[in-house]
Amino acid sequence: MKVIYTEIEIYAPKEKIWNALIDKPKWLEWNTLVIDMDPSLPLQLGKKFSMAVAMDVGKKGMKFQPVVTEYQVNKSFRWIGKIPGFQGEHCFELDELAENKTLFKHFENFNGFLAIILLFLFRNKFKAGYERMNLELKKYVESN
Repeated sequence: MKVIYTEIEIYAPKEKIWNALIDKPKWLEWNTLVIDMDPSLPLQLGKKFSMAVAMDVGKKGMKFQPVVTEYQVNKSFRWIGKIPGFQGEHCFELDELAENKTLFKHFENFNGFLAIILLFLFRNKFKAGYERMNLELKKYVESN
C-alpha cells in the first residue's frame, strides 16, 4: 500500500471542522479540490456519492462515485474510490489538541497495480492538492 499523508493544525474546535467537512452543499464556498457533483446525495456510511477531484484550481476534475466506508462524527470520515487497476481510500481524521485547536489529518491509501504508476507520475501534484484543501479548510473555519 502506498500513502500520501498531510496534516495541519487548525485553530477551531473539531466539531466546527467536522461540520465544514460534511456540509457538501457548502464545499464550493471553500474547497477547490473536492467538487460535489450532486449536493442532494448526503454523506452516509455505506452509500455512494458523486464528486470530482480537481488537482488544478478551476479545472473540472476527474469524476468518481466513491463509497463512504467510515463516518465517526467529529472524529473521522473515509471513502473509497475505484477505477480498474486502482483503488484510493481517502481519509480525514480530527484530533483535538486543545479546546480550540485541532490536528486535521488528510491522507490517502493507494492500492492496485496502477497505484505505482500514478504515484510515480503525480505524487507531488496529489500532495499539493491535499495541502491546498487543508489550507482552504483552515481559512474557512478560522474565519467563520
